[in-house]
Amino acid sequence: MVEYKEGINYEKIRNLIVFILIFSMIQSTAVLAQSNSAEQLSADSIVAQLQSSNLSADVEFFPMDMSRSNLDDEELLHFDTVEEFQLFLDAFIITLREPQKVVMLYDNDGVIMAERSALRHAVATWWGGQSPWGGLFHNRHILFSFSRDSNGRLTSAAVLDSWITGVSGLSWTHRFGSTRVFAFADSVELSALGTWLLGVSIGGAVIGATWNDTWIVDAWPPR
Repeated sequence: MVEYKEGINYEKIRNLIVFILIFSMIQSTAVLAQSNSAEQLSADSIVAQLQSSNLSADVEFFPMDMSRSNLDDEELLHFDTVEEFQLFLDAFIITLREPQKVVMLYDNDGVIMAERSALRHAVATWWGGQSPWGGLFHNRHILFSFSRDSNGRLTSAAVLDSWITGVSGLSWTHRFGSTRVFAFADSVELSALGTWLLGVSIGGAVIGATWNDTWIVDAWPPR
């Protein structure tokens, strides 16, 4: 049982304690907001420097919110300076554009459930290279349809989708595709247009980089 002593203003003490608690909470919130603001300013400053980069592609940079992305901090490439990242990115973009060769071709009718008598489907798969710093190994895939006439001659083809596998911190969004059929060579040139998204950490600030690209590869549809 609490004993109250005469002459002590307990209400004033209680109000003082409440005031101290509220003041502490406000201070903590202010410090957290200031910290987040400093990080944002740092990310914005880095983005401003990157936007003036003279790269081999038209790249858009932006502060990346990790809580709204599917990326994990461990999946990001880490760079100490903007200059280091600029050198990396330009070399990586050039590497991605190097001529590629299909190493595997899968007849995909079993998955697509297409009518084998007319339209058929296949997936062209090849190794998409790696970054000049190592890492970002990935495979590229293009799903396409094709048809042959009664003599087995290749008559038409169309790109349906494209994607990458086997990599973290890098993603590809398919936009559209096109083809060129070479009946005399029984081959088709596949083109897939899309957008890359790369997430990196520069000096502790998480930055996203996105740019458009086109894959072009030759494939020989199964008979």
